[in-house]
Amino acid sequence: MTTLTAGYSRSDIERVVRSVLEKQLGVSPAQAAPVSATPERNPLVVNISARHVHLSEEHVEILFGKGATLEPMKSLYQDGFFAAKQTVMVVGPRKRMLPEVRVLGPCRPS
Repeated sequence: MTTLTAGYSRSDIERVVRSVLEKQLGVSPAQAAPVSATPERNPLVVNISARHVHLSEEHVEILFGKGATLEPMKSLYQDGFFAAKQTVMVVGPRKRMLPEVRVLGPCRPS
């Protein structure tokens, strides 16, 4: 079981989404046909905020030095993706700071 932000596990979130879909559609998600979004009917949107960043190879070198590469710390549930050992500090427009924001790999295309 993978733990996500705010102490919710992946299975907790999946259970809530399935429950909401059942209530909205009147059937289980597996039985439901795909529903296209129309102005009369809002699609269900699920967003989970996590403090992470994706960087290109160019940005990794700017931030961590020439020739630097991301070092995997932990594999993510999506094959080939990982949380890197590297972190960055993000400063927002109102000078608020998010320290130790995890970098996710692999690098994004430029």
